[in-house]
Amino acid sequence: MTTPRHSEAAFETVIERHLLAHGYVAVSRDGFDRERAIFPSVVLSFIKDTQPKEWAKLEALHGPKTGEQILTDLCKWMDANGSLATLRHGFKCYGRTLHVAYFKAAHELNPELEERYAKNCLGLTRQLHFSTRSERSLDVTLSVNGIHIATLELKNAMTEQERVNALDTRGRLKLREAPSVSSNCASVSLFIADPRSEWTWRPGRRRGARWSRRRAGRRGAGTPWRRPSTRRRSG
Repeated sequence: MTTPRHSEAAFETVIERHLLAHGYVAVSRDGFDRERAIFPSVVLSFIKDTQPKEWAKLEALHGPKTGEQILTDLCKWMDANGSLATLRHGFKCYGRTLHVAYFKAAHELNPELEERYAKNCLGLTRQLHFSTRSERSLDVTLSVNGIHIATLELKNAMTEQERVNALDTRGRLKLREAPSVSSNCASVSLFIADPRSEWTWRPGRRRGARWSRRRAGRRGAGTPWRRPSTRRRSG
């Protein structure tokens, strides 16, 4: 049985094929830890592969419980500092700094750094079951080395779905059913796409999450995203 071309599943397939052809890898939803809101095996594999010396020193202290200790400290660090800061600067585990991502260097004078950068794993997961209370799922999720960073909610106008349906799925139900996912371990961005408009959710420092919209015009052009001002209006 073929998937109708106008369905959400077909839209997911198009996005998946494009991203997999441009450096992403498919990450099984079965490996997602709903309590921690990460992919533990991917995280540990990246740390062990890129930082063997730090891993060996921690393993000398914790033995077979090294992985569990690393994951515990990682989640505590993300709860306190946020996933974006953790991706940028790493986290502490028993006095040692571990990195969960490497960024491209400004020059090629450090081959080791270039090698670590090349080992970043950009993951794509379809229909991720995120809740510990139900089997509700998210259409498409993106991750970096096992850390969930973005959610794509795809809506089909032909079935009378729009932005509000995505908000119910990602916002209201998620906040109620998966507190670990809605904390600082949550995705950095949420994108809602339908034929009429595209909405982007990004966290704000002072007033929490914010939505911005790109509405399609007559020729399909959209309004570029602008960061909303955090300054209070006078008067």
